[in-house]
Amino acid sequence: MSKKYTLPMPEFEKLLTATVELGDEYVLGETGRGYSEITPVTGGTAAGIINGSILPFGGDWGLLHSETVNMLDTKYIIRTEDDAYVSVECTGILDMDYDTMVAVSEGKDMNPAEYYFRHSIRFTAGDEKYLWLNKIVAFGIAMITSDNNVYTEVYRLK
Repeated sequence: MSKKYTLPMPEFEKLLTATVELGDEYVLGETGRGYSEITPVTGGTAAGIINGSILPFGGDWGLLHSETVNMLDTKYIIRTEDDAYVSVECTGILDMDYDTMVAVSEGKDMNPAEYYFRHSIRFTAGDEKYLWLNKIVAFGIAMITSDNNVYTEVYRLK
């Protein structure tokens, strides 16, 4: 007979919002595993429990698996207001139909409820003030802005 366990109900708290500025993509094309583009991170901001600038370093290695599903692998660095560095790694999914994809690429504001853009986030920090980030599970709910950047609200799973 299997023992029944009671686990706590998940809770989350908002940590920050990030606006990640992106440059023009480098198109690798069809790779045999999907259609690949690498998009550089050119800057941005983080505001909330961590405040700082996103450095022009890193990028997103996107892999389109179907006509709508893009597997995302993004890495960048936040330089905090108090001069610490926090590495951010995001792995996620952008699921957007073709018409929405075209509208977004043309700079039209689209309701983020019309597509699915979610990612898990892993932070790495060495500064004592931010070591707690190394021990959390975080996730983001994101959207593509009309200027083709990414706006993300980041939450910690408690």
